Amino acid sequence: HDNTNATQYYQWDYTETYEYNSPWKVFFQFVQINQGPTPLFDVSWINYNTRQYDTSSYRCWPTDNSSSILIGTTDKLNENKIHLPLTYIAENSERIAILYSILVRQYSLSNGKYNYLDKMKKNTELTGSIMDPQPSELKGNIHNINNPSETVVGYIDFSEIKEIRTFIKNQDIPNWEYVSPCLRVDVPNRVDTITKVKITYWVTDIDTPGIRQPISYWFTYPDCADCKFHGTNVKPSFWPNP
Repeated sequence: HDNTNATQYYQWDYTETYEYNSPWKVFFQFVQINQGPTPLFDVSWINYNTRQYDTSSYRCWPTDNSSSILIGTTDKLNENKIHLPLTYIAENSERIAILYSILVRQYSLSNGKYNYLDKMKKNTELTGSIMDPQPSELKGNIHNINNPSETVVGYIDFSEIKEIRTFIKNQDIPNWEYVSPCLRVDVPNRVDTITKVKITYWVTDIDTPGIRQPISYWFTYPDCADCKFHGTNVKPSFWPNP
């Protein structure tokens, strides 16, 4: 909204960040136990002294930016105020499994810039059926001074930008129960078997401890054990402490 009525045209974009914990903690790693052209692998503790899991692969923060053109106008409304959904999060999504944050940026636009973006949106996002608007020529306010007839795509405008960040905790939404689809496989503790599964799986934990050595281990897919497949393990500067 704009109480001063300085503009009636708006654009938004956003950046989403959320905390992601790997479904399975990794306590073990593969080690090569022989030399030669045919390597054999066994497993060992990542940290034998503490018997702790690999914390660097457990907690991460994926980040996504908006990709669609989000615009709105109050030109034909009774008041200079817009109510508009910016994004949608599917029910029980992992985005709100722990903590979610969205940084929204709002731009005040000129009429020319709004019309340019509106035409671009119709050309790129609303051409999926015969009922949608047909693509039209996209002309901005940029031109080639050496060749005025050449078509140049782009628009230069100056905008006031306002930002707001919002956090949503898992506890804020009743019955939001994210369940990971990641499963684990029980693999016997044999060198030949472990060597074969190394190509596909990561070893996570002991399944059945034996008297002298484990009888078997739990294995899972890499992206189920290493959060870095989903995002960075470097905590964002704006992220609150637990």
